Amino acid sequence: MPPSVAGPHPARVAKSRRVVALLCHTDVVLTWAFGGRGQRVVAAASCLAISLLVAGCGKERPQPELTGFGATRAAWDAHHEAAPSGVDGSRYLPMVGDKARYDFVFWELDPRAVDYGLHFAPGTTFEQAQTQLLAEFPPGATVDRVDGESPRCLVLRIRSAPVERAIPTGIPMAVLFGPEGVDPKVSRADIRFALLGTTLDAAGEDLGGCP
Repeated sequence: MPPSVAGPHPARVAKSRRVVALLCHTDVVLTWAFGGRGQRVVAAASCLAISLLVAGCGKERPQPELTGFGATRAAWDAHHEAAPSGVDGSRYLPMVGDKARYDFVFWELDPRAVDYGLHFAPGTTFEQAQTQLLAEFPPGATVDRVDGESPRCLVLRIRSAPVERAIPTGIPMAVLFGPEGVDPKVSRADIRFALLGTTLDAAGEDLGGCP
């Protein structure tokens, strides 16, 4: 049974019940000591609240489905429409000018979408491109490192707990470029293309460089 839908471990449940029993027993003893009916009601209510709280502690939270970066082929195809031209499974709509928004989607080396390109409209700023990149990930994803050592590109490291759980071999990253064939120097005022992939090491320290 997948972890996202599995129940709590039996040992954890047993331990939780022992904790509840101990806390509830303490309430009963205190109630008896003070001898009031009002205290007995409070004890029963607090016992119920503790029982519900502890019972929920052992449950695993369901993980969000990956539909962008890190998605399986089935999940990706369910949320993307293939472009009318190009190699099957490598280009997806919408169109950005004469280019497919999703380009060079490569499935041969990994069963998940961890190697593809993203075209941006002319005049897309670095901040706008960053926002669009993060939309490829579940909510909560962040850019925690930007490498601008090369004048030809900007390299971003992206952190996303759900994606990193699904792909433990590397940390998501993106390499940003400016317009093709104009100026080899990338400008933060006009980002045209991003190449998404993973770092060369599992720790996410080696971002590589411009392809």
